[in-house]
Amino acid sequence: RARAAVRARRENYSPDNTGDLHWRRCALARGDVASMSNSPNNNVGYGLFNATAAADILTVSDIPDVTLQIDESAIIPITTSGRSPQTPVIAAHNLPSMADFQDFGDGTARLSITAVTSDPPERLVTVTATVGSFTDSVSFTVRTYRLTGRSFYAVPNPFTDETNIYAVPADGSYWTSITIFTPAGEPVWERVNKSGPTADVIVKWDGRNMHGERVASGVYLVQITTSQDRAILKVLKTE
Repeated sequence: RARAAVRARRENYSPDNTGDLHWRRCALARGDVASMSNSPNNNVGYGLFNATAAADILTVSDIPDVTLQIDESAIIPITTSGRSPQTPVIAAHNLPSMADFQDFGDGTARLSITAVTSDPPERLVTVTATVGSFTDSVSFTVRTYRLTGRSFYAVPNPFTDETNIYAVPADGSYWTSITIFTPAGEPVWERVNKSGPTADVIVKWDGRNMHGERVASGVYLVQITTSQDRAILKVLKTE
């Protein structure tokens, strides 16, 4: 996920005699940014010593990636923090087709998403919060998948030590990669098909990550990407 740099365009903060921060107007002819403010002579503002201080003004809390089965829904709370005495305006960008966003006007918001078949497999959603000319943003990925038939399954499932992933695409195409994620969308393991249509249809996963370490017990998402499509199934690793 990406966090945009806090920018200062027309306004900035400056300490008063009590040490608090207050608004001070400045004209930025050169488009200086907060990261340049270690110099007291730049236009961003005397007393705003670095970009970290600027980030204290307004911050959008991180949002984890979301993975949804078709017709499944998720509600994503959005919160902000910072020293600004003003309430930020929160907005969401590049939303899925079935999404509802609401800014509550108190520094919090809510995004509801329902996965539908017309959604792309992955979509990068960005949430921004703005106070005056200061803006902070976070981005997260929304992944959608469909359930598969017997052409893509794992045996045994649940499993303890290892499982065999049968990758036989129903449409007659061939698999190009198999990637295993945590429910939060973090990649754990990947196998890339370097043999094309002649690749084996059975791929073994020994319950280890890409560093050779045993993964914890729990649910994992196995994503198969074929030459024409992709799908996801769930496997359960037990102790």
